Order: sequence, then structure tokens, then C-alpha cells
Amino acid sequence: MKLSPKARQQVEKKARIEGRLRLVRPLLVVFGLVFAVSVFVVLSDLKVKGSTFKVTVGPAFFTVPIDTQQEFARTVNCFFVKGANKGVSFDLIHWQTGKNVASWNGDRLDVD
Repeated sequence: MKLSPKARQQVEKKARIEGRLRLVRPLLVVFGLVFAVSVFVVLSDLKVKGSTFKVTVGPAFFTVPIDTQQEFARTVNCFFVKGANKGVSFDLIHWQTGKNVASWNGDRLDVD
């Protein structure tokens, strides 16, 4: 089916907008994380050494439901992979004891 020039322009415009939204959504998630971190102190520190990621979580991490912890880890993962649709593994470390309290396997949070 052949499109008229006007219809083709509308389709191309919609595709450009959707492409931009695909880029903006992960940024909004990261900025939302920064806001949540500043208010609730969920994230205490991020360390990247080579291909090893360590996420130190603060006291608020232990006060939120497990599904919120899962979304927090998913957001940190998105930050590490710069919005790409893939996952990396990292440990979540207690801010005082330095012990591992959870692990993100690239898709799921496993709480110790």
C-alpha cells in the first residue's frame, strides 16, 4: 500500500518522536533515582573497578518493600549499562558493615 506524502511525513514524525522517547525514558529513571537517593538515602556509594560493580546501600534500602528494592536495583543496572537493554551483575553492600546484603544478577534481585 502506497502512502501519500502527507501520510508518510506523519509516520516519519511519529517514528522520530518514539525514538526520542526511547532515549529519554532511561534518563528520567536515572534522574528519578537521583532524587530518590537524595531524599531517602537508599544509595550510599557506587564503585566501579574494571568490570566489577559495588553498590553501597544506605538505611532506607532496608525500609522499603522488596519490589521497590528490585526496581532500585533495576534502575542502577540501567545506569550502569547506559540505558541499553541488557543486564550486569553487581552486589549491594551494607553501608555500615560492608557485608553483601543482596545481589543483582542482571535480571533479578536476590536478597541474602
